[in-house]
Amino acid sequence: MKKAYCEGNGKLAWEAVSHFGEMFLPENYPDFEVIRDSVSERHDRHAQQLDQTDDRLALVAIVSELFDQLGYDVPATFYWTFLHPLERANLFEVRSFRFSEQDLAIARQFDAILHGGYVSCCDG
Repeated sequence: MKKAYCEGNGKLAWEAVSHFGEMFLPENYPDFEVIRDSVSERHDRHAQQLDQTDDRLALVAIVSELFDQLGYDVPATFYWTFLHPLERANLFEVRSFRFSEQDLAIARQFDAILHGGYVSCCDG
């Protein structure tokens, strides 16, 4: 039982640290210009629906400012977690990462970043 427990945790730890490392690769960071264009394009296609274009662009601007301040010193998932609500029909919809099927992937990535950061920052 101990061996199985250690092997299982070892695999999970490797997955977390591996994801943590991948999220520092420049190609994994948001391209804010592309995201802004996408928000504007979405507005054109969904003009009759709930229009939150200004709010969506404001969110992109805020996260872009965070990037200007923090840059590549934090993993890409940090920024993607804040940008994730852009994928929702209603930007202001409140739902838990843990209980929403749509949000489980970003929740898992965010957990990997938290655990990877803990593993890489701790002295022992």
